[in-house]
Amino acid sequence: MPTTSASTPDYCPFCGARLRDEDDAYGAHLHRHDDCRERAEAWAVEERGPMSPRTSGSGSPALRLGLGAVVALVVLGYAVLVMRQLLVGLLAAGVVLVAFWYGPALV
Repeated sequence: MPTTSASTPDYCPFCGARLRDEDDAYGAHLHRHDDCRERAEAWAVEERGPMSPRTSGSGSPALRLGLGAVVALVVLGYAVLVMRQLLVGLLAAGVVLVAFWYGPALV
């Protein structure tokens, strides 16, 4: 007898097919039935909406912070080498790091 939870339904919410066992679980059902998978993807996009925070595709926090560090180093290098302002460079690099770390949560 299958167990019911929010992540493993007994029935496909898109076609109503009964999901009997682990071999016929929700993910496997979506993999085998293109129409259900397309409807599930469309529902996920609609449910998330264009204004909600991004939960996927925006990269991992480590990747995002690594990219922020590269940009911060470029900003710091410009401030020190071109403007000859260490303090301005440090402040700007800090702002860049904060923006890369917290920015996706604010969108």
